[in-house]
Amino acid sequence: MAAAAPRAAGAQPAPYDSTRIMLEAGVGGDVSNFIFYEQSFDSTAFDERTTVSDPETRVGAILIGRALGARGRLAWQLSDELRAGDTLLRNLTRAGAAYATSRTSQVSLDLEADLRQDTSFGFRRSDGRLSALAAGRLFAPDRAWSSRFFGRAERVRGDEVSEALFPDFDWRQVGVDLDRLWNAGTVTLDYAYGARSFPDTSARDYREHDVGLSGLWRATDRLGFDLWGSGARRLALSDSAFGDNLWQADVEARGTWRADETLEWGLRARVRSATYDEPTPTFFNGRFWRYAVFVRWPNAATTFEVRPEIEFARTPDFGGLPPTASDEDRQAVAGEEFDELALRFEIERFATRGWWSIVPAIGHRNYLDAATSAEDLSARSDFWFAEVFGFVDRRLGRRVTLRASADLRWEEHTVPSDDARSLSVAAELRTPLR
Repeated sequence: MAAAAPRAAGAQPAPYDSTRIMLEAGVGGDVSNFIFYEQSFDSTAFDERTTVSDPETRVGAILIGRALGARGRLAWQLSDELRAGDTLLRNLTRAGAAYATSRTSQVSLDLEADLRQDTSFGFRRSDGRLSALAAGRLFAPDRAWSSRFFGRAERVRGDEVSEALFPDFDWRQVGVDLDRLWNAGTVTLDYAYGARSFPDTSARDYREHDVGLSGLWRATDRLGFDLWGSGARRLALSDSAFGDNLWQADVEARGTWRADETLEWGLRARVRSATYDEPTPTFFNGRFWRYAVFVRWPNAATTFEVRPEIEFARTPDFGGLPPTASDEDRQAVAGEEFDELALRFEIERFATRGWWSIVPAIGHRNYLDAATSAEDLSARSDFWFAEVFGFVDRRLGRRVTLRASADLRWEEHTVPSDDARSLSVAAELRTPLR
C-alpha cells in the first residue's frame, strides 16, 4: 500500500529491504552395491565363477539453514548444510553478495567452505576445500549485450591418508564471458586461463586454456537449433606428466522441429576427443561420436521422449602410440574401440506437490576386438545392458518433503565372468523448522 502512495517532488525512493530465513531438518541415507564375478582357476583351466558383492550403506541427519536478503543495491545470501552419520560428517557453507554499482554494472563475491570426514567404501578421507569467486558484469542499457570478468581461487588440503587418493591442490583461474541476446536467440562465448599446482606432487602442475560456446537460434516458429561446445589446452610444467599435456574438445548440437503443441522431433549429435602430446598405453588419443533421433510429446504436466542412439569410439593409429610401442600395448589400445546401439526414454512430470523423472535405456555394445573367452584377459567382451535412472522431489503432507534418486545398471556379457550389476539409491526426508 505504501508503494502506491504519491511521492513528494524531488524525494528519493526508500531503499528496498527484505530478509528471509529458512531452516530445514531431516534424515537421509543411501545404498550402493556393485556386483561382479571373479573366475577361480588353476594352472590349466578356469573353474566356476564366484559372485562378489560390495554393498555400502550410509545414514545420517541433515540440518540446512539459509538466509537471504536485499537492501537497496545490495543482495546477499548465506547457507550452511550439515550432514552427520555413521560414515560421513560434512559441513558445506556458502556465502555470496552482489552489488549493483550502476544501472549497467554489477560486482559480486561468492565464498564456499567444504569440510569432510568420510570413511565410506573402505577408504578414509578427511579434507577441506575453500573457494572464492569474484566477478564484475557490464550490461548494455537494453540488456542485449553483457560481459563478465571473473577470478576464481580454490584450495584443497587433506591429511596424509587422504592425499593418497585425493591430493592437495591449489587452483587459480581468470576469465571473461560475453553474452548476446536477440529476438531469435542467444549466444555465449567464454574464455578462461587457469593454473593448478600440487604441493606434494609438483610434477603434475599444469596450466590450462578453456574456451566455450553455447547458443540458441529459433530460425522459425517451428524450427530451432541449439549448440554447446567446449575446448581446452592443458600444458604440464613437467615433461614427465604425459596425461596433463593434451588437447580436448566436446561439441553437441541439436535441431528441433515443433510439429504442433504436443509433438516435437529432431536430431542430436555429439563429438568428443582427447589428443595427447605424447600418447602412452594409459593416456592415448580417443574420439567419440554419438548420433540420435528423438521424438518428444510435451504438455503442461508431462513430457515423454524416445531417443534411439548410436555411438562410436575410436583410437586412430592405435591411439597415437609411437612406432616403438609393443604389439601388446597397441592391441590393448585398439581393444577400446566399440560401436554401441541404445534406445533411451525420458519421462518427466511436474505436479502441484512436486516433480519426478525417470530415464530408462536398453542397448548393446560391440567391441571391434572383443574377448571370446575368460582366458582372454587383454580384451573387453561385448555385452547387452539395461539401465534406469530416476529422481523424485515430492511433498508428503504439508510439512514433509521426499527427495530420492535411484540408478541401476545391468550388463550381460558374452563372457559370463564379465557380467556386472550396479545399484545406487539415495533418499532424504526433510521438514521445515522455520
